[in-house]
Amino acid sequence: MDASPSSPPPPGAFAPGDFRVLAVGRAGINALELLLREDFAGARFVALHTDPVALARSSASERMQLGSGPGRGLGAGGDPALGRAAAERDAGAIRGLVDGARVVFLLTGLGAGTGTGAAPVVARIAREAGALVLGVTTLPFQCEGRLRQAHAAAGLQELRAAADAVICVPNQSVLQTLDERTPATEVFAAANQLVAEGVRGLWRMLTRPGLIQLDFSHLERLLRGRHAESVFASVSARGEHRAREVVERLLAHPFLAPGDVLAGSDAVLINVTGGPDLTFSELERVLEQVQRHCEHAQIAAGTAIDDSQGGGLTLTVVASRGGSAPLPEPGPLSIRADAGAGEAPTPTVAPARDQADPRDGEFLSEGTGSSRTSSRLVPPVPELTAAQRQQLVARGRGGPIKRKKNAVQTTFKFDIVSRGRFEKTEATVWQGQDLDLPTFLRRGIALN
Repeated sequence: MDASPSSPPPPGAFAPGDFRVLAVGRAGINALELLLREDFAGARFVALHTDPVALARSSASERMQLGSGPGRGLGAGGDPALGRAAAERDAGAIRGLVDGARVVFLLTGLGAGTGTGAAPVVARIAREAGALVLGVTTLPFQCEGRLRQAHAAAGLQELRAAADAVICVPNQSVLQTLDERTPATEVFAAANQLVAEGVRGLWRMLTRPGLIQLDFSHLERLLRGRHAESVFASVSARGEHRAREVVERLLAHPFLAPGDVLAGSDAVLINVTGGPDLTFSELERVLEQVQRHCEHAQIAAGTAIDDSQGGGLTLTVVASRGGSAPLPEPGPLSIRADAGAGEAPTPTVAPARDQADPRDGEFLSEGTGSSRTSSRLVPPVPELTAAQRQQLVARGRGGPIKRKKNAVQTTFKFDIVSRGRFEKTEATVWQGQDLDLPTFLRRGIALN
């Protein structure tokens, strides 16, 4: 099970009841079916479609038929305009589905009518209700024709403008990872499985108590209002070499192909989940390997222990880049002014305004070049006075400040040695200078 009433999340963490998954259209509902096979305690799953027949096949406990005008229960007929109009007509009912949610996952497929037209409308309504909206969409195969490709491109642009972040799953890229003899049903199932694994990994990250806690505030800081191109991936490994294998599987994940996705990201969230047998060396190895591939990004890293892992290791990564709004800068470095006389003041990092009180073990790392820093996040405090800084420097050196003596430079004295057996030979003179003499002697330079 992914959550248990007996083990609620810590205060301030993401609560299961804040999590909504809305599947719009046939492709979204197909991905939703995989998630419904597991227990996401407290989360709400809703299927939305203009086609009542397709909607009736869904196992979701909440189902909503979009539109009651044109179409009259026959679906959108591949026309995004009809899907958009259907969602607009039911805007009030959609708002009721997302009211009170903190995170809304919007699962859909672009290229046809309902998903392409209705998904941006649903995303906009959810954002207006205050939720952080993450769109997860599949893109059509190349063989599906130019019309679907054009619809998908236009729908993707609208969805990115409406949602906080959109994660694309190109069906063509998934197809390239499979054998050419793979049945068609398995090809579509593979793309849905990748979507389900990512949502599942984020769910665990947000709801599990962590040794280094990652919660909703971290996800919100990376994605809120940026309309960025984002990817998420969740992979697992078992056995003696699980730390190495889980990183290799992450780098080979279809969502991260080609391999420069992490390198080009400006914000990355990393979470490692393992069983009670997770060692610190494994955790350190995994985090260092992943951060090495995204050195120039702002990085939030965390870890949690899950008894159900049973020898397994799960790695979840959320990476974003190219947003329309810049990332908020980390808080300024400051020093505690209330340190006792026998204590050395503690350097701290002040959190951004949109972060929750993070004094429960959260850490934020920012990679710059080949170096990283990791500091506990605490509220900002007053700056030290000049006298306090002097005392701090003296205490850190173990005594009073000692002034360094000025260095005394002396002149080296060299004896001029005769030319020996070349004394009677003709000197090498050029422009009035004897080139047989060292330059410092010819020019009268004192060597210091």
